[in-house]
Amino acid sequence: MEIERAEGRRESGAEAAKPGKTAKTRIACASFPNPYQDDPWLQTQHPVLRQMADDLRRQGCDWLPTPAFPGLGWLFANRKKVDVVHFHWPEAYYRPAGDAAKFVWLWLRLLHLGWLYAFVFLSKLLRIPIVWTLNDFYPHGQDPTRPFERRCRSFLMRNVSALILCGKSAEPVARAEFGSPRRVVIAPLGNYKTFYPDDLTAGEARRQLGIRDGERVLLCFGSMRETRNGIDLIRVFRTLPDPNLRLFVVGSSPDSLRLTMEHAAAGDERIHCHFKSISNEQLEVYMKASDWVVVPGKNYLTSAVLVLGLSYGRPVISSNFGCAPSIAGDAGFLYDQNDPDGLKNAINAAMGADPTEYRLRAEARAAQFSWAKTAERTLDAYRAALADSGRHPHDLPVPAASANPFTAGAGRL
Repeated sequence: MEIERAEGRRESGAEAAKPGKTAKTRIACASFPNPYQDDPWLQTQHPVLRQMADDLRRQGCDWLPTPAFPGLGWLFANRKKVDVVHFHWPEAYYRPAGDAAKFVWLWLRLLHLGWLYAFVFLSKLLRIPIVWTLNDFYPHGQDPTRPFERRCRSFLMRNVSALILCGKSAEPVARAEFGSPRRVVIAPLGNYKTFYPDDLTAGEARRQLGIRDGERVLLCFGSMRETRNGIDLIRVFRTLPDPNLRLFVVGSSPDSLRLTMEHAAAGDERIHCHFKSISNEQLEVYMKASDWVVVPGKNYLTSAVLVLGLSYGRPVISSNFGCAPSIAGDAGFLYDQNDPDGLKNAINAAMGADPTEYRLRAEARAAQFSWAKTAERTLDAYRAALADSGRHPHDLPVPAASANPFTAGAGRL
């Protein structure tokens, strides 16, 4: 959860509302990882979050530390300083962590749920609007059929002033799953070009992996989970007869899933499984050696791997669920995840496409994404939320009347 705080010189009347006037809005973030902290781990593992935080600072935001678990007393005591409450990963606040006994865990869960409801209602009482960035439907590894998770997220959806999504194509499924928020703001992810190495040619990378001329390479990359659906990709790939196709499945995996996937791949020398975490330098080798990046996950609302593949100029193969159409554009082949032949047909279509044309499309697509634009759209969400609350955004840049985003209707931002 992030708390947006207006800080600095407060003004009233015409002076405060003067178009173009700029001061700082301070952001306090209690979620993990916290993009506004100068944390060495964050710098090395999630530098893109720091990039967005830096872009927000340049556009008029700063950050304010908050408790790891901000209580109702803290919110009330800071009611004159807090402008917007921003959730990123709300499960940390309604679902207790740890492996307590079932009975104890149940009571802890009820206490956390009560905190979430009380925090939301107190925010509304104090006229502090709520913004939520919905990165995915449910926490990684959680059973989406559990009514508790859905109930908590549906409650939050009903009470947000603005919901931030990473792609317009995700809006219908988000509404279908959790209901309709007051407003939806689209803030696409930026690209990853400056965060990963770019030192090798494709030929050098292919030689490192022993790929011969004329062979075409599919890459499935990321931490392996059941919902990432690598097992189905392996099974579909085995039905493809082309001896010049190769599949690399790369990323850390739980032992049980790893064994299942290794068993499915056994006997097909075209499939190479590397179930381990890899360095950024190794990632460059796999990306540069590949012709297509395959993202076969099911019900994934937002996939950073899609953006990562495009950032390396590699076209993508993915289901058409969630943000994927908005991210991929014309730089890949998308399929219906409910079609049993969808993935196979998409791979066949990709193998018949002009690889040079699709690499150019991927590069052009990645160039459209930037973290500065992400920060700008996030700032739009803050402005709209503040306008709904009736609180003047004292320290946000005030736009000219002809471009006032506060007049935008629900779902139009």
